[in-house]
Amino acid sequence: MQIIAREVRNYITPAGRTPFRQWLTQLRDKKTRANIQRRIARLEEGNFGDCKRLGRGTMNKETILEQTISFRDDLLKDLTDTEFAMYYIEAALVDYKKDGNTASLRMALRDVVEAQGGKEAHL
Repeated sequence: MQIIAREVRNYITPAGRTPFRQWLTQLRDKKTRANIQRRIARLEEGNFGDCKRLGRGTMNKETILEQTISFRDDLLKDLTDTEFAMYYIEAALVDYKKDGNTASLRMALRDVVEAQGGKEAHL
């Protein structure tokens, strides 16, 4: 089975709100936030876990891009927080222990290095 990377985007309401982002940032437990964001990052890597497709969407790409923002940009902002970054790496290590996916672990480490001010790492 071929794995296809995807870009995950956050919905923006007509009023300019990002409901998912607002909900996520209101979670007090950084470890829980890190686990959720790590799962979403795995979606971007093409790892959908055990979910099933519901069907084809009806929106065109331009409409989607107008009504969304990049999940990755938000993730990199969150990863500037050292404590959050630690939990994010911990979540990646748990995933690695389960599935042995070194590419996914490398991507998590790359994200943290980039967010913490390092150049985009080629791990």
